[in-house]
Amino acid sequence: MKEWGWALLAGLVAVLLVQARSFFTPLRWIGYAVVHVVVGALVIYFFNLFAEMADFRLPINPLTALVVGFGGVPGLVALVLLKGWFV
Repeated sequence: MKEWGWALLAGLVAVLLVQARSFFTPLRWIGYAVVHVVVGALVIYFFNLFAEMADFRLPINPLTALVVGFGGVPGLVALVLLKGWFV
């Protein structure tokens, strides 16, 4: 009976490790996304400081921050071109 108890305990620990990993992985991805959105909003903010001299502003909202946060400089250039083209 003692070996069976250890096997049960090892199986329980294995199940808990698998569950913890599958629980924390999405949280890690959400954390990465939040960091990228915050960095994108800061980049747009500093861009707007310099772009005000040319009377040009990009709105800071979650979508534009997401595009700049994940796209980087090409994302910022794409937003500037889209705003210049459509507005």
